[in-house]
Formats: sequence, C-alpha cells, structure tokens
Amino acid sequence: MAKLGYGYGSEFQLLRFMGRHRQLFEAKIRTQIHEEGEFCWLDFDFNTSEEDFIGDEERCGLDFLNELPFVNMEQITAIKEDVSAHGVARMVARQSWDAIFTIHDTIYLVEAKAHCKEMITPERTCSINAEILSFMKYLLPDIEVDEAWLGDYYQLANRIATTALLNKHGIKTKTLCLFFTNGYNKRAIVNDAIRSLCNKNTSKAEFETAISHEMHSLGITHESVKHLLTPPVFIDALGE
Repeated sequence: MAKLGYGYGSEFQLLRFMGRHRQLFEAKIRTQIHEEGEFCWLDFDFNTSEEDFIGDEERCGLDFLNELPFVNMEQITAIKEDVSAHGVARMVARQSWDAIFTIHDTIYLVEAKAHCKEMITPERTCSINAEILSFMKYLLPDIEVDEAWLGDYYQLANRIATTALLNKHGIKTKTLCLFFTNGYNKRAIVNDAIRSLCNKNTSKAEFETAISHEMHSLGITHESVKHLLTPPVFIDALGE
C-alpha cells in the first residue's frame, strides 16, 4: 500500500475493519487460518512529514523484532549478520508491512489487496538482482527458486523469503495475504450525489484465479509453502 484511498482500497478497508469491525475481522481471519488465540497488533509509527496525508507511517524492515518479548538479541544479531553477508540489507529495510500481529509466539506479516492488479509488482522492482536471487535460494533450498521470483510477483516472493529468514533463526513467522472483496469502488460526491469514479471491485473467484496464476508463476503451491504462508484470507468489504 502506498496511499490511503478515501473510501476505497486495501489500506482504507484495513483501517476500517480494524477500527470499526475488529471482532468480526479477527474472527474471519482466525477461521480462515485455522488458528486460535488472542491477536496482538503492533502499532504503526507516526510520520510528522508535511507530505504525509494522515500522519502515520507503515512498519518497514525488521526493527519491529526488538519489540517482541519472545525474540532475543542473539536471534536479531544473527539475522542482521545473515542479511549483511548476502548483501541484501537494502531489500530487507525497504519492505513495508500493511499490518503485523502476533498470536502466542507466532508473527503474522500482513499483505492486503483490494483488487487483482495490486498483486503485480511495479516494473521498477522487476529487474534481476543476483544477490537477492541468491539469498532467496539460500533461504528456500526445498523450492525451485528462479528468476521468476524477481518478476511480476516479486512482492510475495520477498515476503516468503523474509518469512523463511525469521523462521531459520527460530522466530515462528508466517505471511498472511488478505484480500478485500468489493473493496475498491472509488467514489466522490458530485452535485450532492455519490458517483462511482473507478470501480475495481474484485470478487473472491477473481482473486482465487489471480492467486492461482501467482502461485504457478512462482512454481509453488500453498502446500509447498504452508509453513511460511497462511491460506489466503478473504474479507467482504460490504460485510456480506
């Protein structure tokens, strides 16, 4: 997520459900990832820049690990050494998280989407980087990682790799992909009437087709990465 949409989009829906429908939201996540326990959400940081719209800043990198009582300094130091040795510090530091929560001693890194095209990484990121590819192969020896991991679905690929990095150092972590159906209808008030300006609402079936294509492109299945990636979570933004 880059910008907060007014009344539409994944960031807006995430804030809306966390703020106004928290019990329903957590219940739907819990049911779909098959996990019991209390949710503990990490707060975002504040952003005092005049260029920021709402004064908040997404969590970036892995600094949040310092706040978790079940993560120790030895683990954090080992992770930093691993990242430095492979020359991918910039990649890790630039990762931003839509939300982070824990259940018991497991971290869930949330990636939220409100329409299918958001799943495709912008062209800027899709260039081949030998260090990143080598790092991914190192972390995922049981998966056939190839240059496709730096292509259209690079974002999910690096989320899975980072999740593998934390697990490698004994920190139980999973990536959680959250899909808001009926969540991208950009509207405005024109002559005292609400009008749709851009409707990219995506159904569950459309998301499932896009997810299947994403998995195929990366050469993985939910079964092959179930220790790193939860089942996809679908939330209907209309509450149905």
